[in-house]
Amino acid sequence: MEAALRLHTFARRTCMDRHAHWAALYSELAQAGRDRIDFGDYTDEAYAIFPRYNVLQAVLDSIEALEPAALPGFEELRSLLVQAAVSASSDFTRPSANSTHERAVADERETLTQIFHHVRAAELTDVEPLFYRRMLSADEVQSWRKTIESVWGAPNGYWYPLGPKTHPSLVALELVGIEDTLPERLRRFFADNAIARLIELREYDASYELQADVAMVAYTGPEGFWTSPGSQWIIYCSHEGTITFGGTIAAEIGPDYPASHYDPSQSPHWASVRQ
Repeated sequence: MEAALRLHTFARRTCMDRHAHWAALYSELAQAGRDRIDFGDYTDEAYAIFPRYNVLQAVLDSIEALEPAALPGFEELRSLLVQAAVSASSDFTRPSANSTHERAVADERETLTQIFHHVRAAELTDVEPLFYRRMLSADEVQSWRKTIESVWGAPNGYWYPLGPKTHPSLVALELVGIEDTLPERLRRFFADNAIARLIELREYDASYELQADVAMVAYTGPEGFWTSPGSQWIIYCSHEGTITFGGTIAAEIGPDYPASHYDPSQSPHWASVRQ
């Protein structure tokens, strides 16, 4: 692994590890009921934590916008990392009137800045590789949106079964009862069809080109579409507990779950209680 790639990997892992640390602390806070006060505002304890992982996600996205195979030299990359630590932003990093929030943001940015500024190539010789993930540019997202709409009729919004069936191959499954077995079945589909990387388009937040065997094909707040170059298959996960397959993946996985097929003649689980 070249020095610049080791630095890039180190920066990604630093953001991931720190994000996981602060997210775990916030989860503990929320479970203890100490994250909110009356009228729904956050407590100062919460304001001291969650802005940190929001900043870390914004910085990580900025880092992962860089193509690992086309990185600049070590020192130029270091400058880009420091700049990301200082200024990377998202909808979740907007300024707040809460002083604790602003101190947490400033502290996390300063910590990352110092880490990236002071690390030396000699310290990174044992850096282990990370999975591939690259944040798509706005132009790339728009291009992929156009592709899945032209091939599959998938709009930038609700799709089948929440909307009309726009392609004859589409199969929609209700996830109740199959959540435990489906992830492994998806991984097997990717492996059997030599799909090393896929495209993940989210309703909001970042969209990615990423390594197929680490992809989390699931509803996580934003709805999602997944496909790959060639557009031989597509997946859509909705906020209503459904997953839709189109193309080759529908033909391969759909028959595995006959009892879970969405039946448009029946009330879906989100519209009625199952008997």
